[in-house]
Amino acid sequence: MADTIRFLNQFATGSGNYTEERQQLAKSLVLDDILSEIRHSAP
Repeated sequence: MADTIRFLNQFATGSGNYTEERQQLAKSLVLDDILSEIRHSAP
């Protein structure tokens, strides 16, 4: 039981609206920029 409680305490509910924040972040992204970033960060 103690291990279960310890495990659950590792996670926080957070705050804000993840979907809304994600949409704001993604507004300025285009697929070519994302692919370019992936290619440059790949080993």
